[in-house]
Amino acid sequence: MDKNTTGKIKQELTKQEKVVSLFKFIEEINKLKQKIVLRVSDYPWWYSINDLPDDSENIKVYYRDYAEEDSETGPNTLLPVHKPEFQSCPEPDLRFEEWLDQG
Repeated sequence: MDKNTTGKIKQELTKQEKVVSLFKFIEEINKLKQKIVLRVSDYPWWYSINDLPDDSENIKVYYRDYAEEDSETGPNTLLPVHKPEFQSCPEPDLRFEEWLDQG
């Protein structure tokens, strides 16, 4: 600490103290902007496993409370999802042929 000519005490921070001060400032600003979420259901994108469609052919849920090995999934797979086979669209009626574009 140095005394300047007016008698006030002048404090000089080291570079390390300035950096620490900057990070504390950023931390406090972040606390103001960020909402602390304590439950998954409070997120806007939350989706329950119970709300998944009942499609046992394409969607399977494996719970950790029992050990069941599946040949197509490894031991760490919880939710395998397969793309279903789509059927081709039927040909439109000839009455509509002139209204439709090719493709």
